[in-house]
Amino acid sequence: MDAKFLTTSKTTSSVSTFRRWLLRIHGTILMLVALGSALATTIGWMTGAGPFGFMRQNPLVWVGLIQAYLLMTIIAVLLVLGSGQAHARKWNVVGALAHCPPLIAALSSLAVFKSMGALGIVRVAIAFHFVWLCLAKVSKSRIKRLRGLSRPQYRLRVDDIRVFYDVTSQTVEILTVVSKAEAEAWLAKEGVTEPRSSTGQGEG
Repeated sequence: MDAKFLTTSKTTSSVSTFRRWLLRIHGTILMLVALGSALATTIGWMTGAGPFGFMRQNPLVWVGLIQAYLLMTIIAVLLVLGSGQAHARKWNVVGALAHCPPLIAALSSLAVFKSMGALGIVRVAIAFHFVWLCLAKVSKSRIKRLRGLSRPQYRLRVDDIRVFYDVTSQTVEILTVVSKAEAEAWLAKEGVTEPRSSTGQGEG
């Protein structure tokens, strides 16, 4: 059988495995954050204590947030279930889209949250949604098989960030996360060449 076909099939399989693990982790973290936020906002609304205590004076804010958190929990469950389907890539798209409404709402309402003394909480939420939006948008074109190297096997490109990782049948091991400028130096120091290979693959 054609060696190029075998290499392409192996790479595609590893990319699919990475997507499934990312989707599963995404859904699990999103579910925990959504349920935890729902509980924290409810406690703040009922007692007036804690970082969400301002909701006791603004109950309509709690009504809107609790609906959003519960809806996000349902989406998170669907992401975990979707990671086990034959074509999981569409669920990565769903995961990315799920972060858009809360991100837009938070960015457009900074002045409102500042007036309620909740700007710090909103900044954390914005960072959370932005990070997972970027990760969920990862496509095959951003993943590169590093030929000539046995470790790391793959490189993920997210803007100016490079993630080097290895993939087995059951796990995804992230080796490092570095900037584009540091990638070549890290590969030269930490990269392990394959047997009978004298040079490694550049960062690209």
